[in-house]
Amino acid sequence: MFLVRDALRLTCAFLVFTIPVQAAERSSRAISLPQALQRALAANPRLTAAERDIGIAGGLRIQAGVLPNPDVSFELDNALGSGRYKGLRSAETNLQLSQLVELGGKREARIAAGEAG
Repeated sequence: MFLVRDALRLTCAFLVFTIPVQAAERSSRAISLPQALQRALAANPRLTAAERDIGIAGGLRIQAGVLPNPDVSFELDNALGSGRYKGLRSAETNLQLSQLVELGGKREARIAAGEAG
């Protein structure tokens, strides 16, 4: 009985003295600035959201500066009907190309709004 109690005391004493030493060794290790920033970013959701918002603002700035895309459309009328409109003999085709021209400083205002975020 005394042997078990003495062994238990020795084990507790060993743990009491070794655990704080190991914890102090872990906490005294120096880390670099990039490692500290990476840990802070990973642990703080606000910083992660702010980084995402910066990327979104950059994308909006780029998108605001581009010109609108042109539109192309194709129409086929009076085709595949019956009687004299049978087949493609009397078909009418239309091909249309259009481009939006922004007037009145709209593009400049859009770019300024994109840069402002």
